[in-house]
Amino acid sequence: MLAFLQGKLAAVDKEAVTIEVSGLGFQLQVPASTLERLPALGSEIKLHTYLAVREEGLALYGFWGQDELAIFRSLLNVGGVGPKAALGLLSALGSLKLRLAIAQGDVDTLTRAPGIGKKTAQRIVLELRDKLSCEISQFDGGDKKVFEEEEDAVTALVALGYNESEAGKAVRAVSAEAGGALQAAQLVRLALKRLAGKV
Repeated sequence: MLAFLQGKLAAVDKEAVTIEVSGLGFQLQVPASTLERLPALGSEIKLHTYLAVREEGLALYGFWGQDELAIFRSLLNVGGVGPKAALGLLSALGSLKLRLAIAQGDVDTLTRAPGIGKKTAQRIVLELRDKLSCEISQFDGGDKKVFEEEEDAVTALVALGYNESEAGKAVRAVSAEAGGALQAAQLVRLALKRLAGKV
């Protein structure tokens, strides 16, 4: 089993990255949350991996954190959910928001992901809700608070006209720099500066 790849970030595409390892280039399909965290080209990088073996060939998927890989694996155990759909869910919602949506039975949020209809969303909730509810209950309260503040900040930026992807990237960046200690209003102010190119 290929657990991870560590090497030089050689190329970045819309939904994929190429990592050079000992002279070989490995292309991995990745979710948006991983794309947002990538360092500059040529930097050292380590991604956790999942190798999908299908009739049409092999496909390699990469994830910044093990939490992303874990929820990706869980989704693949749901009937009718393949790697493409699982990756789409992660890209659209992110790991924690996806887990919360499933644990809370929030079918409408799940259907925001491309290719996920109501029936598939209901199946995901039915098969994973109990497992993820248990995991969510073990989350540190501080992590939940940080997530909620970030979500509120992203919502505010979207209301100001920014798209959700760029707003999320800016908010997560300033939140990480501050160690998750900021409230939504502070995150919005700093994210606006970042989006305006002032920081």
